[in-house]
Amino acid sequence: MPLSFRVNITVPKIMFKDKKWVDNIADIMNDKAAPRLKELFRGTTFGWSEHPSFRQKLTRRAASLSMEVYTTDANYGLINAGSPPHRIPKTGSTYMRFRPGYRSATKAGSLISNRAYRSGPYYTAFVITNHPGFEPRKFNELVGKEYEPDFRKDVQEAINNAAINR
Repeated sequence: MPLSFRVNITVPKIMFKDKKWVDNIADIMNDKAAPRLKELFRGTTFGWSEHPSFRQKLTRRAASLSMEVYTTDANYGLINAGSPPHRIPKTGSTYMRFRPGYRSATKAGSLISNRAYRSGPYYTAFVITNHPGFEPRKFNELVGKEYEPDFRKDVQEAINNAAINR
């Protein structure tokens, strides 16, 4: 389940006729927005044993610019979306092995990630196991809310710089 986060800029079409305006906004998106977004997303995986990679893609169209920060990591997409209660079947000769004492590395509504914690004896499930599910973390929404004020300032700065150097 890939996860992407897209930032779109809408400015008057007249600005797209001047390459300087577009270049300044694209530079801000590449040099400030994407690195900051990736930093925020990476922070959500601090306590994970395997860290997903985040990529960026700038798209220029005739009258719009968009920056996409994304990962194709299936686990990250699953944790972001959450999971309802479900059954885990026994498959062939493979059994589910788990420890009952568990604290997840992330919590719904938080961008902070801690180390996951597991304790207690190991149990092996020889039959179908009922998983309780978990709340969606909604990292994409949290990152958007966190970065939006800075993003507005950064884009305004790019517009101001283009106007001054015109």
